[in-house]
Amino acid sequence: MSKFKLHLLIEEKKWPTALLLLQDPDSIPSTKLPYKENLPLHMACDRQAPEEFILALLRANEDAAKWPGQHGNLPLHIAAQRDLGFDAVDALIRAYPQALEYRNVNNCTPRDYRETDSQVFQALSRPTCCWVELIEEEAREENQDRTVLDMHKRVDKALPELDDINRKYVTLIDHAKVLERRFHDFSRLQSPELVERVIGIEKTFKDSYERIHNACVILEEDVEISEARDSIASMATLVRQRDVERIQKISAEELGELRSQLENVKLSLPLHKRVEEVETRE
Repeated sequence: MSKFKLHLLIEEKKWPTALLLLQDPDSIPSTKLPYKENLPLHMACDRQAPEEFILALLRANEDAAKWPGQHGNLPLHIAAQRDLGFDAVDALIRAYPQALEYRNVNNCTPRDYRETDSQVFQALSRPTCCWVELIEEEAREENQDRTVLDMHKRVDKALPELDDINRKYVTLIDHAKVLERRFHDFSRLQSPELVERVIGIEKTFKDSYERIHNACVILEEDVEISEARDSIASMATLVRQRDVERIQKISAEELGELRSQLENVKLSLPLHKRVEEVETRE
């Protein structure tokens, strides 16, 4: 983009395109570039641009109202010469009130040019000090309005918090009343009665402790007795088993001896007796 594109559009009086270009932030620096000693604001006033465009140039670069262009003219000189409307003149004066007394190379101030518009004439004729006071007063009022608006916002924001604080306060009051009633109840208790209650609680606790302790001792004894019984039963069973094994062993040994003795008796009998026994068996 050419850095003088805005200047070219103003020269060609392509106001809609120039106004659209001003909406681009990249075009703002070009409002500070002089072309043949004049800034875009001087050029727009000289070509009687729409007031909307002149106001947009002022918003983009308010210091342009202080810039002396060709022949030492400020934008207000040119606006007065070209019979611009009241809104444009009023905005230029507010941007730089001292321009009313600024003299160009021809030793003229903006007031020296004949005006046909009564409002513009009154604006230019008004003393500079009055303009300064008016602007300062409006600035103070604007600050006050912003302050009041900010206070309203803060109050609106604080109202819910205040409601919450009130609810918490009511809750605290209720708790305080409960505590006060309990304190009165406690204060009505006489010291002897309180001591007697404490002694009663201690006695109840000791009795309960002794009962539980005794129950635990009895339970431990029952467990020990049960374990002893189980141990005795196991030992008795083991002894009986060993006795049975011993008796069986003795019986087997005695039976073996009897068989051996029987065989010896048989061998000691006479031969004919044994034959008879054999025949008898047959």
